[in-house]
Amino acid sequence: MPKLDIVIPTYNRSNYLKSAIDSVLKQTCQEFDLYILDNCSNDNTREVVESFSSTKVKYIMNEVNLGMIGNWNRALEIGGNNFLNILHDDDMLEPDFVRKVLDFYDKNSEVIFLHTAAYIVDGSNIILKKHIKNYTPITNSDQFFSNYIKFGVSIICPSAVFQRSKIPENLKFEEKYPFTADVVHFLKCSSYGSVGNINEPLIKYRTHDNSITKSVFSNFIQRFKIGLITNYFLRMKYEKDRCISIKNWQINILTGHFVQICGF
Repeated sequence: MPKLDIVIPTYNRSNYLKSAIDSVLKQTCQEFDLYILDNCSNDNTREVVESFSSTKVKYIMNEVNLGMIGNWNRALEIGGNNFLNILHDDDMLEPDFVRKVLDFYDKNSEVIFLHTAAYIVDGSNIILKKHIKNYTPITNSDQFFSNYIKFGVSIICPSAVFQRSKIPENLKFEEKYPFTADVVHFLKCSSYGSVGNINEPLIKYRTHDNSITKSVFSNFIQRFKIGLITNYFLRMKYEKDRCISIKNWQINILTGHFVQICGF
């Protein structure tokens, strides 16, 4: 019986989509359902999806284009299994991804979400480097937040697998933070419990001229990214909204980091 929903939000990326779907269907553990969430593509995305005969592949076309973050939020609602992975349409899973993720959750059922290490590959699928952070297998909320402040963004977004039963249904990616919606979402989810980490590359994360990472995250955006998120969480703290528990020492670190990053 499937335990994991894998949702691939896509838009006009048919040239890479086939590899993404292939990587899912070749999993050594088949306890998953696969959904392709098409955000009104006008290329041959539908034909690529329909070329697969597997009954595991389910195609959904949005009635209107929801934008990238809107499509991610729709992905949160797709499927009925407890665990959810949102895989980018130009990335690929390693063959043991599903098996090792489900094994981890079997042993650590308290985890809110987990993430894995990754191979960074180019447009031709050549491995450029490994992205590995030697964190402990289980990190509590405060330590996760502290790691973020010390080391910056460390999660490869499509490696994350969420446990739906432990996350409020109204917790969504925020469209007002289009360049940092994933990071803000991870931080908010972490406030509800511990985070898991598998220090083994279980996905291939592609970087190429048309990738979101390369086209959106310019050096300027990277410089201000932490500052924007810092400002967001400090404001949430003062509004006493339950987002994340920030102690006084964390506020001091955040404020100092914000000043350093933004050059005030």
